Amino acid sequence: LCRWVSAERGIISPLKFITIAEDIGFINELGYQIIKTAMGEFRHFSQRASLKDDFLLHINVSPWQLNEPHFHECFTTIMKENGLKANSLCVEITETVIERINEHFYLNIEQLRKQGVRISIDDFGTGLSNLKRFYEINPDSIKVDSQFTGDIFGTAGKIVRIIFDLARYNRIPVIAEGVESEDVARELIKLGCVQAQGYLYQKPMPFSAWDKSGKLVKE
Repeated sequence: LCRWVSAERGIISPLKFITIAEDIGFINELGYQIIKTAMGEFRHFSQRASLKDDFLLHINVSPWQLNEPHFHECFTTIMKENGLKANSLCVEITETVIERINEHFYLNIEQLRKQGVRISIDDFGTGLSNLKRFYEINPDSIKVDSQFTGDIFGTAGKIVRIIFDLARYNRIPVIAEGVESEDVARELIKLGCVQAQGYLYQKPMPFSAWDKSGKLVKE
């Protein structure tokens, strides 16, 4: 998860600065810096920690970056520079802005997948109207947006169930975002959810908060 730590304003959410970067045309420069930083820190972490083979580094990538003709080549170069394996990486694409794509978008996804990089759709459900694009991307996993999981006992409950039914039919794993209570976690388990993230489990933290065994360092 990307966080901007400002000396004046503290931690600034990516919901604010990523959108601005996309609007002013700075997302490619910022995006590559995020990828370089994430892979570099993951390399150092994996060298000192005992990680399982299925441990994945998820990196959020803007569709604007995937629209660039040579994105997969640049991504691969950074990956090789850090000595990382493709099957240890997952590119997350935010569904809310997937509409803004060109012909290079799918080519980049295809090339990344051929190498073994996994593809996930983030904030799934926020752009559910375009199911055709969902099948065109054919993700390895989908992440249900927190606005739905947080209201699973309310009006969003039906949407969450539809998403899980869709994923089950296509045999795609679902990761629930924004899980903050045991009640929500239990309801998600009933739907077949086996992966979740949220404050119920842990807040976002740097790699330095983990010890060599891959477990959290207790404060």
